[in-house]
Amino acid sequence: EHELTRLRLEVSRHERFADKVNEVLRGTVIAGCGFEFIKYGEETAIMRAAVCAWELGVGATGRNAGARAKHNPGGLMRGGKLITFATWEDGIRFQAHLIERLWPKARRPEDLKGYCKGTPQSWIDGVRQGMELAR
Repeated sequence: EHELTRLRLEVSRHERFADKVNEVLRGTVIAGCGFEFIKYGEETAIMRAAVCAWELGVGATGRNAGARAKHNPGGLMRGGKLITFATWEDGIRFQAHLIERLWPKARRPEDLKGYCKGTPQSWIDGVRQGMELAR
């Protein structure tokens, strides 16, 4: 019974954290995918979700129609072209692994130097605003 109580508390904690991530994703085409983000690391989930929210934009006419059409929540490019993923989950997983590999200590948007070409202040501010939605 003690183990069952512990597991219920753990599930409850994950649900509350996923709700925070979902606040960041609200209004995007990947709204409600909070669990996908925490699956690949809670420490960076909110930051990664905020990057995706910024890259995708809000609603059907958001910032990056190409990224939405290619299931590419992170707006990731290879060879100057947007990468195409089969599913949103594939795109979320790829972005998580990329950030872990290239920026393992990143916890703030300004730590992601080079994620967005030139890492402009407008991108950093937009991602930071998204992260603040999780508070």
